[in-house]
Amino acid sequence: MTLFKRLQSTCPTDFFWLIVCVGLIPFAFLFETLTVGMQFFWFFVRFLLCVAICHQVCSICIALQVGGRAALWIRRIIRIGVVVWLATFLVLLALIVVGGQADENAHEAPFIIVLGAGLNDDEPSLVLRQRLDKALELGEQNPQATFILCGGKGNNANVTEASAMQRYLMERGISADRLILEDTSHDTAQNLTNAAKLMREVSGEQTPKAALVTCSFHMMRSKLLAERNGIDVLAAPSPTRPQEFHYYLREYFSMLIYLLELTGITLDTWKLNL
Repeated sequence: MTLFKRLQSTCPTDFFWLIVCVGLIPFAFLFETLTVGMQFFWFFVRFLLCVAICHQVCSICIALQVGGRAALWIRRIIRIGVVVWLATFLVLLALIVVGGQADENAHEAPFIIVLGAGLNDDEPSLVLRQRLDKALELGEQNPQATFILCGGKGNNANVTEASAMQRYLMERGISADRLILEDTSHDTAQNLTNAAKLMREVSGEQTPKAALVTCSFHMMRSKLLAERNGIDVLAAPSPTRPQEFHYYLREYFSMLIYLLELTGITLDTWKLNL
């Protein structure tokens, strides 16, 4: 009996799913080229497919009585790992959703911090425009508020995110003297560290109060980082569209990195695209 026929007769279900998982990997690469801003999502999909392949290989080895206890233990570890990951993901997801709710009095803050979200050529991306529109709304409600525009220059950009944000707001009637640029940072932690310094210089207060504008999925971690930098923060999230829900997956891993960094370990989240 050939190996193929033996697999079909001994463990047809495991063999079928092994073929399916192997076949889906090239499609995951293909779909990535057809989407924008979903590189991390498709990387995670490919990782899950590799884990599933490893699980099915172990199951096949067990069915064929090959590999002994090693295959049994590897499969058991994979299953436990998946359950633990799913449990932590659901808990953190619930916290991220709850932490993304708006504070009703955000418009009363004397500062409005707007976190960057990438550029298309030299223009704000759609996600960033949504944040800027939310900031404009707050600025109209509080004409005395000062904007802190956060974002340095990306790898392929000709201008900083902060300068693109400045141009966007000035074109919509916000005067230049209300805009302060924080244009040297490359991730959320740097955004808020630098923003806190700028607000202290302007206000003279050690605990400046600010409305924080970012996407709802990004709000919880941003608030935690703002509070670590001594900012009295009020949440003013921009809405998350259904096509952006995949960012919740990326934010889960960003939250894990945030918790890891509380132990003193520092990671370059800009290079990790987190």
